[in-house]
Amino acid sequence: MQYTWQNYTNPDADVKFYYGYGPALDIGYQRSEENDGPDRIRKSTNVGIGGIGYAGVEWFFQQSMSIHAEYQATAQFSFQKDDTKVDNGDDVGRSIRQFSLGGNGVLFGVSVYF
Repeated sequence: MQYTWQNYTNPDADVKFYYGYGPALDIGYQRSEENDGPDRIRKSTNVGIGGIGYAGVEWFFQQSMSIHAEYQATAQFSFQKDDTKVDNGDDVGRSIRQFSLGGNGVLFGVSVYF
């Protein structure tokens, strides 16, 4: 889930430069059972919080239609906890903390405004 604020630097032009930023939140839970050999139940919980930023250019070739190109970058801290219970009573657990930086390359699109 993410929420961003977008700003146009030159809102009256036909070709508009824009940028945006905002927070991002990821929450996940997964449970799986394996029945080959000793029965296992695995539970995995993942929580991530971070930020997103982007910049782009948008050309309005009609009043309500445009094409645009945009680059996004993200920074995120995530925590993952795995717990595995085996049928013989053994419990195995691990936790992972990680920080990541990434980008999605350049995205191209067409927008229609109503």
